[in-house]
Amino acid sequence: MNVLYAGYFSKDYVKNYNYKVKNSILLEETRRVKQTELME
Repeated sequence: MNVLYAGYFSKDYVKNYNYKVKNSILLEETRRVKQTELME
């Protein structure tokens, strides 16, 4: 039971981590685009 729970939790954790990483990358992209637009 404990092993199964740990496996499920780690899978969920990885999913959340990937989601956060993708979000931060998207935020960086939009920020960069806005900066270049301001420069022009």
